Amino acid sequence: MESAHSATLAPKLSPDNFPRCFQLLWLRRDTLIDNPALTSMDSDSVYITIFSESEETEETLIAQADEILPISIISKVTLNKLEVEYEQCSHGKVKDSRNKVYTLMGMVKLRWHKVEKAKSYAEDFYVVDIDTSFAILGKTARRA
Repeated sequence: MESAHSATLAPKLSPDNFPRCFQLLWLRRDTLIDNPALTSMDSDSVYITIFSESEETEETLIAQADEILPISIISKVTLNKLEVEYEQCSHGKVKDSRNKVYTLMGMVKLRWHKVEKAKSYAEDFYVVDIDTSFAILGKTARRA
C-alpha cells in the first residue's frame, strides 16, 4: 500500500518531464550511448558537425537523414551560430518524408562530418526559417 509520503516523491523519470530539446535526446539515448558517432545513414538521425569552408566556427547537432527529401536543409538559427551568410533567393517549397513542408529562403555551401570521423563532405544546404538549431541531410548528401 502506498503511503502519503511516497506520493509526494519526484515523478517517475520520463521524457514528458523534460524540455523538448532533451526529449529528442531521451528518445535517442540508447543509440547515442551505444554509438555516439552513428556510422549509418540508414538511421533517421545522425550526430554531425557542420562548419563553414573557413572552419572558423562549427555546430554539432543531431541531423535527420531523409532519403526522400531531394535537398539538404538547415535552419537560419544554425547559420547564425556558425556566423555564416547565405545567398538569399526564393527556391519555393519542399516536403520531407514526414510530409512537413519547408519554405526555402536561400542556399549556403557548408561542410559536415559525422562526429568522431575525419572525412568531411561539401554540401549545398537550403536555408529555412525555423527557430531551433536544425538540419536535414537529404538524398543529395554523401553517404559515409
